[in-house]
Amino acid sequence: YICIYPYTVRITFSELSKVMRNREWRVVVDASYVMIGSTLSPQSLPHRIWTVLLRIVCLYHWLVMPIRLAFLPYPTFTDRAALITDLPADILVGLHVIVSLNTAYRAEGRSKWELSRFKIFRESDFWLHLGAIPLDWFGYACGINNEACTWLRINKLLLFISRSSPCVVLFSNGETARGKVADLLLIMFFCLHLLSCIWYWLGRAWPHLEEGPSVSWLFADTEFEDMTYDRHEHFAMKSTSWTVQRYLLSFYWVAATITVNGQIGSMIPQNTVELLFTTVIMLLNMTLFRWILGEVSSIIMSSDDDVVKARADLETVTNFVKGNDFSYELREEISAHFDAINAGSRVDQDVLFAGLSHGLRVELASFISREFLTGIDQESVGNTSEMKEAAEDPDSVEMEAEKEEEEEEDAGSDANSNDIKSCNLERSTSTLPT
Repeated sequence: YICIYPYTVRITFSELSKVMRNREWRVVVDASYVMIGSTLSPQSLPHRIWTVLLRIVCLYHWLVMPIRLAFLPYPTFTDRAALITDLPADILVGLHVIVSLNTAYRAEGRSKWELSRFKIFRESDFWLHLGAIPLDWFGYACGINNEACTWLRINKLLLFISRSSPCVVLFSNGETARGKVADLLLIMFFCLHLLSCIWYWLGRAWPHLEEGPSVSWLFADTEFEDMTYDRHEHFAMKSTSWTVQRYLLSFYWVAATITVNGQIGSMIPQNTVELLFTTVIMLLNMTLFRWILGEVSSIIMSSDDDVVKARADLETVTNFVKGNDFSYELREEISAHFDAINAGSRVDQDVLFAGLSHGLRVELASFISREFLTGIDQESVGNTSEMKEAAEDPDSVEMEAEKEEEEEEDAGSDANSNDIKSCNLERSTSTLPT
């Protein structure tokens, strides 16, 4: 009990413990915090490394799954090469589901970390859970064939749109010109990748879905062999070719079609579905491909304009320095100032002129024209007698400044007066063009 006249407040131990826990949950969590209470800290270094590893796994599924569906590189579902590549990736995704259900989170705009397992599950990633379901192994246990089991792995593509998606790392969101170009090239590559896999699947699997004799760009029944081109004219179309060779052939055909640069030999669409797919590719050429080219050209042209402007500014500064008899140290200071501004860093002029010696400040002020000095507000610069002397007789002012500098080095008694003069000259030069 706490007595505060005329009131008496009763505080229980459970309430005090709750307040202390809430205070601990509101602490600033950094990389040194691995645990927050009984849950994992999302800002710890091990958790960040784990997240990067899962993004790589999600990118692997996004690139490999279309190839597995279209080309069927493995003769059986439990092939050794398939188990070496797919099984570890599936295990990592399953472990990530367990990790995500035991990781604390903080709601937007709130400082308190949520540690309740129910709240964590309610705010968990739905697409991650759906993509982690091993539907392919359920199908294999039911005894279905290799291609059907491979199609049951299509839910792995949902990992690309989950919170563990590699898009956060791959795409720069257009922060720089180089990042914009890289983003557009990645979009183009992903589109070509998916289209090339679909194109090969149409040539391989679609004829077996039709009744009776059929023909495609990759396969032809005996009745159509004399009516179409030879399926063995290209090395990648032979039955002994590697999966990489067949993928490159399909990728090249799609890229050549979407850019309307011609086709490979006599390889043309052979049925209605292939004609429709080729039409879609050509429509993408008039929309997506043209838009990407226009964006890249616009970015490059804007970058060229910036380079031209920077070169013009550099030439102006160079001519200004060469047209005046500046000392070597003063030229280096001016060039460094311009390079810093051109590089995008903000340099304060007061900091720049504070680094100059008293003699260099007077030397810079002596090159200012009389008309420029008379245009300065007299009240803003304080004592203007020295500025007028600098405009009328710059040589005498310079000699006087050098004499004062020597006296300062020898005696050091007139330091305050020199600081006042340098401050006045600094103010007079603060309006120089950067």
